Amino acid sequence: MGQRQNQYTQNFDELPASETAVWESGSYYLPGWSVYRSVSNNIITANNGSGNTGRLISYGSTGSTDRALGSIASAKAGELLYMLLLQNNTGSTIKSVELTFPPLKQVGFLGYLATATVYLPS
Repeated sequence: MGQRQNQYTQNFDELPASETAVWESGSYYLPGWSVYRSVSNNIITANNGSGNTGRLISYGSTGSTDRALGSIASAKAGELLYMLLLQNNTGSTIKSVELTFPPLKQVGFLGYLATATVYLPS
């Protein structure tokens, strides 16, 4: 493992803790983070994990600011693409990137495997 000189972290605690908020498709709700949707719905809903309606979700205990970004797939919610934009302003070439994240929780598994794909432009 190499030396970590620059590190980016995001805890998602700026997501709404109650009710709903607007997160326009393609816009940044959190610095660097955007969501693209296959259907026209611009709502992110706070949820404690009890619901099963397809949508973009700010997960966490009711009223708590400790949040996680998630979604439930459905025809109504459409397909969701999460994107994080990081820009190298150091003047040096990035030689490696390490991504770490806590395990994904998959609720209501219906035979579909959730995947995470990373695209790194050259």
